[in-house]
Amino acid sequence: MIPRLACALVLVGSGASAQVIVNGIVQPVPGPTICMQGETHLLECTSVFLRSSTIDLNNFVGQTVRVTGVDVGLLCTVIEVTSAVPAGVTLDFNGAPTPGGTVAFTVCVFTSNPPHVYALFVSPSSGYLPLDPILGTALLGPPVVLFGAGFTFGCSNVPVSIPPDPSLVGASFWIQAFGSGTFVTQLSNAVCLTII
Repeated sequence: MIPRLACALVLVGSGASAQVIVNGIVQPVPGPTICMQGETHLLECTSVFLRSSTIDLNNFVGQTVRVTGVDVGLLCTVIEVTSAVPAGVTLDFNGAPTPGGTVAFTVCVFTSNPPHVYALFVSPSSGYLPLDPILGTALLGPPVVLFGAGFTFGCSNVPVSIPPDPSLVGASFWIQAFGSGTFVTQLSNAVCLTII
């Protein structure tokens, strides 16, 4: 009896989906996808699709949010979203991603009692690796390189000079930040850029 019960619990447990938490900028799905699971939105610069039967994701379009849900994807990563709240760590950039140009990344940590710490990571590919309910999900694929870190009193601008190498034209990069302060320790949304 006990071995059969143990086998049943293992089988039931293996089919259960774990909760996923990920920061991202919500955008509508631009058209049909291969996922075919009712996905209506996605997280910008990722291959993470969203759907929800409990909240209206249209209310969050263009916002950087921390979504919680269950990955129900078969052919793709599709999160059935159960909550969406403002992200505690965000990342943005501006500037010309051209050889010899400068791009300024802005990392913000929204919590009290500064200073806060941050780190910036870059990769030549996107990824999806749920870590835990505190950090959230890593959205960079290997290899991942640390290219900036420091302290901030809310938001910090990190200028990055792009080498004046014409062979970089067409290269794409994904960037994600880690931020930590009182009551907040999270991975940010991902941003992506292509050298033009």
